[in-house]
Amino acid sequence: MSLVFFEEHRSRYMIRCHHCGEKFDAVNATWCRCTTRVPTLECPACRQCFCAAPHGYKLDFWAGAPSDFVRRKPFRQEAATPPAALTRPLVLVADDIPSMRLLATAMLRRLGYGVIVAQDGEEALRLTREMKPDLVLTDALMPRLDGRELTRRIKDDPELAGTRVVVMSAVYTAPKHQAEAIARFRADDFLVKPFDVRILREVLEALIGPAAAGDASEESFAAS
Repeated sequence: MSLVFFEEHRSRYMIRCHHCGEKFDAVNATWCRCTTRVPTLECPACRQCFCAAPHGYKLDFWAGAPSDFVRRKPFRQEAATPPAALTRPLVLVADDIPSMRLLATAMLRRLGYGVIVAQDGEEALRLTREMKPDLVLTDALMPRLDGRELTRRIKDDPELAGTRVVVMSAVYTAPKHQAEAIARFRADDFLVKPFDVRILREVLEALIGPAAAGDASEESFAAS
């Protein structure tokens, strides 16, 4: 169902839930408790947030939101959440492309894994030290610290060396680059973008085991 926004008067911002299709007032809705840096709203009818909604839905939501509502948009620091309170197995997604972080997060949550996100390698390394994820899913090319060097630093740190790391790339797709990521930087696996949820599930289950709960249906998401 397509997203439909309409504003009845200044104090209300009516949206349509991406999950159940019911309309509700975003201004008076409750923010979700997901571990993403920017929470989303819970639908009063079905109690589902839209953290895992399509990227276009989120873009339309914020593009159509009243300016005073946008200014109140909450931000959370992932590191503020105690590691013990996060869903395990926990996966850290490191990618400088927002749409990739959203797609990977949607995949991982569908499979039942806990998720935290980082927008560059340095943030990913800090969160790995603080949150102790079971696996880091990192893009190969990122600003400040790229994914391959991030992998090396994780593997060189005695406290983090047991963390599984999967490097992904849409640029370095040749077999020699995949072999280098594993042999030189000591990545545990390599994924070529785009990949779908079934491929991701196979890699995760091989490295850190299946999630306790999740929807492992045949529906897939393209990650670019």
